[in-house]
Amino acid sequence: MRPKIAVPCSILVLSAALAGCGGNKTFVSNFGTWACSTADKLAEANAEDQPLILDVLGPVAVDVESFNGDVTVIANPKLEQALITFTRRATHGYQRTEEAEASLPEIGYSAEIVPGELGQMLKVRTTTTNPEPHYLRVDMLIELPEVDGLRVRTHNGGVIATDIEGKVDIVTSDGAVRVATNHPMVRPVTIINNCGDVEYRVRNESTGDVDCQSVRGNVSHHAEFGKWIIHPGTDHDTLLASFNAGTNPIILRAADGDIKIAVVENPTHTGPFSFLR
Repeated sequence: MRPKIAVPCSILVLSAALAGCGGNKTFVSNFGTWACSTADKLAEANAEDQPLILDVLGPVAVDVESFNGDVTVIANPKLEQALITFTRRATHGYQRTEEAEASLPEIGYSAEIVPGELGQMLKVRTTTTNPEPHYLRVDMLIELPEVDGLRVRTHNGGVIATDIEGKVDIVTSDGAVRVATNHPMVRPVTIINNCGDVEYRVRNESTGDVDCQSVRGNVSHHAEFGKWIIHPGTDHDTLLASFNAGTNPIILRAADGDIKIAVVENPTHTGPFSFLR
């Protein structure tokens, strides 16, 4: 598919500036922020490629290593195969749109089914040969019938995992992380976000030895179900607790972001307690 380049909408910024001569300053400020953000997005070069379709058998572990970009993993039992959709993006800015378009072919990715510890594993990798990789990213959507185990390493991107189960190991930065699943989570979970929020939403059948810490943020939990024992050392930025007498470590870390744990009847339903709506 041919990369798409949009023309910057500088008129929006001008309109905001003109409106600043009088009227509601709060509105003007919000509008100006929105206009700048919109202009940046319109200046972006992107190419959404045709989805990769892979045959899978039984639960599949997912292993992702990406130089930059969002990672979304969804388990959907209605599927019969794995679907992986990649969107290559270049964010050089509206004054460098030609360079952005030219850089898209320098982004590469791969996805393959390989043997895992207990069964099949989907191995996904992204790369770039561009000398300015910080302007480039690959956003990916991974859909599988069943996900048993998730490992993600990315930068400048959020991570969303829905209805997965098994061991979780996520490290990212500059984006929110949400793990929400209706399956019991009884294995180790580690989520480290170097700049952004972390949200962990599970059902009451889950367990854990909970260790949450935020730097320059808050930690909170909303438990409608389950037995919680709060340990000494818990504070506004720290939560040390035992959840349903679990011994499986639940280690959540966030810098410049908040951490929220929810134990609810329907974890995948995002409401007012969710970072991501």
